[in-house]
Amino acid sequence: SLVGSEMCIRDRDWATTYAAMDAADAAAIMQEMTGDTDIVSKILLCMKAKQRAAILAEMDPVYAGKLTKIMFP
Repeated sequence: SLVGSEMCIRDRDWATTYAAMDAADAAAIMQEMTGDTDIVSKILLCMKAKQRAAILAEMDPVYAGKLTKIMFP
């Protein structure tokens, strides 16, 4: 299992991957991960605010709201 800095590196790597996609495509994939909102939240938090905002704006508002609550405890 990954610990500390390894988890951060992995999350950042996935954040870079999703940020490189079209926001609508990234949002569609992330919305399919309904059972893994903690993972989606970690990926989004590793992005720059502008990238995160573009993806959240393409999501269903209810799902985007749920993710926001997780990211802002």
